[in-house]
Amino acid sequence: MWIKTQSGKKLTIKTAPTCYDPGIHTVLHDVYNNTDNCELCTISNQHIPITPSDFLSGIHLSEKRRLKKCLNAGFEAGLTNQPTAKQCYDFLLQCRTTKGYYISISENELQVLLTQFPNDFLTFTATKNNEIIALVIVVRVNEKILYTFLSSYRPDFAAFSPIVFLTQKIYEYGQRNGFEILDLGTSLDHLGAHKESLSRFKRNLGAETCEKVTYHLAF
Repeated sequence: MWIKTQSGKKLTIKTAPTCYDPGIHTVLHDVYNNTDNCELCTISNQHIPITPSDFLSGIHLSEKRRLKKCLNAGFEAGLTNQPTAKQCYDFLLQCRTTKGYYISISENELQVLLTQFPNDFLTFTATKNNEIIALVIVVRVNEKILYTFLSSYRPDFAAFSPIVFLTQKIYEYGQRNGFEILDLGTSLDHLGAHKESLSRFKRNLGAETCEKVTYHLAF
């Protein structure tokens, strides 16, 4: 009713992946889907269930080889408070620009998130000789869910696939702290199209697939 008074023509509702709370999703889906002039847009989302099982037990043989390669090369990885927001942003920007991608937020926005919510935005890094080679910023959605918000790695370390090593450390952090889901997000390219190679990589890490639905209500 308020949107109509503002001459609004459309309301877009982006919901969380169904794995967050299947029961709530079912209720909301029934409500929105039975609303007049509602359009649905459904995409795939992938997540790793955090269980008592070892991370290695759920990943593909190819990723086990890459993980072993990282260990043999002497990489170190884990949660850290060392990089500043600017250092994180500069690293992500450089790595992504090299690959032809962009960052969805500005440096100032990242600064605000990391400084105002230090307990909810966690930075994990992989290093070689104290130099950062890969970085993942993880969001603590709630007491049960972690979400990989931003990530990248140096192109010259692509053969090692250090994100696998970092994902193991994030998974183990989740185990130690009672989390149940590691949300890896959608697998879209910079144009918003499904990127099968990224989706396959996540499946190789033990990820399961669920739906992420966006509802468009036209007035």
